Amino acid sequence: MEPLRVREPIFLIIKTAWARGLLTRVTRDEFEIKLEKPVVILGKDKVAIIRQVKGRWRLVGWGQVAD
Repeated sequence: MEPLRVREPIFLIIKTAWARGLLTRVTRDEFEIKLEKPVVILGKDKVAIIRQVKGRWRLVGWGQVAD
C-alpha cells in the first residue's frame, strides 16, 4: 500500500461520527487533517482511518487523537 500523501482525501470515524478532510501534514508517526466540518472529540479518542485504495474506500488503520 502506498504511504499517505499531503492533500489526499481521508475519512475518519470517531465513535459514531464520520468526518471527511484533507491531509495537511504527514510524518512517519503522525498526520494532521483539516476536516470539512467540526467534530467533537473527547480526550484521546480512537479513530478509524479510511482512504481510497484502487478506487474504493477501505479501512486502512486506526489511531488515537493527540492532546
